[in-house]
Amino acid sequence: MDSEPMSKSRVKRIRVQKGLPMDSELGLHKKYDVRRNGQRVDECFVLRPETDQAALSALVAYATYTSNRELAADLWEWIYRINGVGGS
Repeated sequence: MDSEPMSKSRVKRIRVQKGLPMDSELGLHKKYDVRRNGQRVDECFVLRPETDQAALSALVAYATYTSNRELAADLWEWIYRINGVGGS
């Protein structure tokens, strides 16, 4: 695996579409139709940190532990924006 951080130009655009409404008590289930370059992605997990405290905590953990400095900086900016701290 490449240990160099991915530049923004190398990151593929990922499109997420809301699926059919489902009971929030179902646990892990297909809730979103995620596609990458038009192809369905089956093994993924969508987080909504703006509306879910557990997702925000997961985002903080990822920003803390990723070795990709550019990604970490982008995640911290997003986290601060969600919490209404500074930002653009």
